[in-house]
Amino acid sequence: NFHLMDPERKIMRDGEITVNGDYRKCFLLSDMVIVSKIVTVYCFQYKDHMELKGANLSRLKTGVDKNKQEFEIVGVSGKKLQISAKSNKKSSNWQKTFEEVLSRLNDKVFGTPLNDLIEREGCPIPRIVFTIFYRLNKSLTEDKVFRTAGDSGVIRSLQRRFNQVFRDVDLSNSPAQDVAAL
Repeated sequence: NFHLMDPERKIMRDGEITVNGDYRKCFLLSDMVIVSKIVTVYCFQYKDHMELKGANLSRLKTGVDKNKQEFEIVGVSGKKLQISAKSNKKSSNWQKTFEEVLSRLNDKVFGTPLNDLIEREGCPIPRIVFTIFYRLNKSLTEDKVFRTAGDSGVIRSLQRRFNQVFRDVDLSNSPAQDVAAL
């Protein structure tokens, strides 16, 4: 059971998309997605919903329809929604909107627009910027910090750590090239 009438809840996007292989009317709200069966043009029958707090999004390499770009949302409970639209452009737009909603809900740092971070933290310079500058300030005497590419695996790992447990990320032992790439 869930309460649909929450004053903080907003509709972020709605439309017809394919969910787990079935053509559905989908309502993406600021904290959940509601999937409905299309009965008539203006009539929809509730089928499912997923709370998006803590959910993850991943792009699928091969999905149900190999001609369409698909992505998957996995909820905290393990429930999965495979999503695609009639065109790759529409799928991409849906994916982008889901990413924005998940980023806001899950307090992620990477993938969140800078203005949103500033608003969320209530200060003109987000903490991650201070953290990175502090680490790089110790590396001012090192050569080629910004000219040498960092290790992509380490960079992704640092991004995941910032997105999961921001306050506990210690960059003091991280190579300057990896931190500069953040």
